[in-house]
Amino acid sequence: PLSEKARAEFRRGDFKNSAQSFSQLTQKFPTSPLVVQAYFFWAESLYMNGQSQECLDVIDKMMLQFPDHELTGFIMLRMGQILQSRNRGEEAGEVFRTVAKNFASNHEIKTQAQSLLRAIESL
Repeated sequence: PLSEKARAEFRRGDFKNSAQSFSQLTQKFPTSPLVVQAYFFWAESLYMNGQSQECLDVIDKMMLQFPDHELTGFIMLRMGQILQSRNRGEEAGEVFRTVAKNFASNHEIKTQAQSLLRAIESL
């Protein structure tokens, strides 16, 4: 199935094709319990393929559709990294603070957000 194909492409580092496959999954199966994973890997595939603006667009969709999902918290960390790479450190810091606050119950997300925030603040 398409989900296995998409995951295999991602694991191989074929991010161009995995982005297309994960995008198709979100369109064909919008009510699937696995759709949030498809969005996550779609965004990550775009990022890994150097398509940071498209990645941000997918992250925006995730934030609207799945605001409380842990994968949204993790992908928001990527959003902050993209903003930071664009010399938008203040906005990146705000993203990291928001993630640390809104996903405080997930130790791993909170710890990563705080670590990324400290890195910005030390610049």
